[in-house]
Amino acid sequence: MSRGRCGILALLVSLAAALAGAAEPSPAVTREIRAGNLAEAGQWLLPSIRRWVERGDFVLRVGELRYAPRWDEEFLKASTANQGRYAIDAELNVVDARSGARPDFVFGLPFPAIDPSDPDAGVKVMWNRWYTVYKRTQVRVPSHIHVLGREGLVRDVEALTTTVAYSGREGEPLANPEQTEYREIVLQTSPSYVEGVATLTWRFRDERWDSLWVYVPLARRVRQATSANRSDALAGTDVTLDDALVWAGKNQSFTWKLVGSQDVLVPTMSLDPQPLHAGRRWQNGTEWMTGADYQGVLWGYQVPGWTGAPWAPTNAYWVKRPVWVVEGRPRDRYYSYGRQLFYVDRDTFQAYAKVIDTPAGEYWKTVLVDLGMSCAPDNQRCYPVVAMSLFVDDKNDRATATSVAGPGSVVYVNTPRVRAEQFTLQGLLKQGK
Repeated sequence: MSRGRCGILALLVSLAAALAGAAEPSPAVTREIRAGNLAEAGQWLLPSIRRWVERGDFVLRVGELRYAPRWDEEFLKASTANQGRYAIDAELNVVDARSGARPDFVFGLPFPAIDPSDPDAGVKVMWNRWYTVYKRTQVRVPSHIHVLGREGLVRDVEALTTTVAYSGREGEPLANPEQTEYREIVLQTSPSYVEGVATLTWRFRDERWDSLWVYVPLARRVRQATSANRSDALAGTDVTLDDALVWAGKNQSFTWKLVGSQDVLVPTMSLDPQPLHAGRRWQNGTEWMTGADYQGVLWGYQVPGWTGAPWAPTNAYWVKRPVWVVEGRPRDRYYSYGRQLFYVDRDTFQAYAKVIDTPAGEYWKTVLVDLGMSCAPDNQRCYPVVAMSLFVDDKNDRATATSVAGPGSVVYVNTPRVRAEQFTLQGLLKQGK
C-alpha cells in the first residue's frame, strides 16, 4: 500500500471517529513493509528477517503500541531495592555483592541498571531476563506446534509445558532441599507416535549442569539424559528445549558478552497488553489466565491466497522496541548450536529473538516470539505470556510455528493446577502414562 493511500485511509478513519463522537486512537497499521519499500524500516530488522521480506516470505504490518510495556508495581519496587545488592561470580552465579554467597531467594530484577562498560553486562542482562520469567511462579502452557515446509503443513504436534519456579516466584518461597532454581516438564500429547513422551528438567541454583530425564511410553521407563540433549530437536520439529521463550538454557552453561544495543521491530498480536483474567484464589494469591477468545496467530498456510512463507505470522503487528544485543556461546562442545545472538528488551528484559549459528560458524536459524506483555486489570499483575513462537531453519528452508495463547488455548500463571510434587521421577511417570 502506498503512503498516499495510507494517508487517505487514516484521514477517513479520523473523520468517521469525529462524526461518531468517539476518541479514536491512531491507525493500528501505520504502513506495510514489503520488498519494494524495505528501506523504510530495514535498519530496524534482524538480517534474517530483512531477507525474508526481500524474498516475499513476510509482509510486516508496522504499528505503534498504545501503552508503554512495564511490569507491575510490586516487581518494579523489588527491582529498585535490588540495585547494588547482587554481583556475578566467576562461575556466572548471582551472588550477594558483599559476602559472595549465593542467595537463597531473589525477587525482582537482580540487576535493574545495566552498565554497557561492565564486563559482566551480558550475563546480567540474561539473568534479568530469567527473573521476568520466574515471576510467573507456576505455569501451565499448552502449545500447538506446526511443522512446516515450503509447500505447507507437514504435521502437527501438541504439547503441554508445566514449570515451577523456586527463585524469583511471587508469594512465599517453596521448600527446596535439592537446591533447584526451577523445574519443568514438557509432555507431548499428540500425535499418537509421540503421545506420552515427557521430559523433566531440574535446574540447580549453582553452576551444576541440569539434570534431565526422559520418559518413553514404548519402553515404559525413564532414562537420564545429558544436558546437551536440551539442544536436540523435539519430535522432528525445529524446536529444542533451550529454544522455549527464545532462551530456556542455563546461564552458567554459556559465556556471555554484551555486543550492542539498537531498536528492532518485533511482532505482537495486539497493540494493547494481552488481558489476563482472575481464576482461583489460593495460598499464593490469585491465579491468572489468558482468555479463550484472545486473538490468536494466523500462519500463512492457514490463510487462503497467502503467497508468502507458510510460517509467516500474517496478522501480527510489528512494533519498534529498544533491545540489548547479547552474544552467547555454549561451553559444552557437544551442544548442537554455535554462537547465538539474543535480542532482549532494554525496559522489560523480555527476550524477543535469537539468531543461531552452526558450531562451524555458519548462520542456521532464527527464533522469534511475540511481545507477550500480558496484564491483569489495572496492571495489578503483568507477566510474559506469548501467543506465538517461530523457529525458522533457513539452512534447510523449513520452520516450526507454535501457537500458544489464543482461541481455545488457555495459559495459566501462578496457578494451583501445577504442584511442586509433580516434578519428580514419580510425577514424570504419572504424567507420561
